[in-house]
Amino acid sequence: MKYSVCFKDAFGATERSEFTPFTDDAAATAYAQTNLSRNAIIEVWHGDALISRLFRDPTPSVTASWENEGGAITSPPLTRH
Repeated sequence: MKYSVCFKDAFGATERSEFTPFTDDAAATAYAQTNLSRNAIIEVWHGDALISRLFRDPTPSVTASWENEGGAITSPPLTRH
């Protein structure tokens, strides 16, 4: 079955589309998920039916700790006189 996979930017504007055969909805959605690192939004269409709309997670996967990493200079604690 032919599916349309639509790759969009963060504002929803279409960057490119592919008209590709897949065995079923799950296979088309799995293909779209592999491209989420490159596109903000991906839609999978079968005919006029929207099968899935996927969004890239905007939060970073790495958390940073600023607790004197890399030899950063820390200021001494404030004292009151």
